[in-house]
Amino acid sequence: MFDAIKTNTSEILNLTKQRDELLPLLMNGQVSVNCHLSVCTLYNRYLKLMNFNSVLRQIL
Repeated sequence: MFDAIKTNTSEILNLTKQRDELLPLLMNGQVSVNCHLSVCTLYNRYLKLMNFNSVLRQIL
């Protein structure tokens, strides 16, 4: 279970870094996102984060 927490924490940090790098580019119109791909990817990441939160609740 602690391996899952470590993996999810690492993924959260990685996603936060990607967000901080890409958001200004998206806001300025310097890059665009394939809408269909982004929705699927974001939904899958959301599900992973929700699972991570439920695991934390069980531990605490």
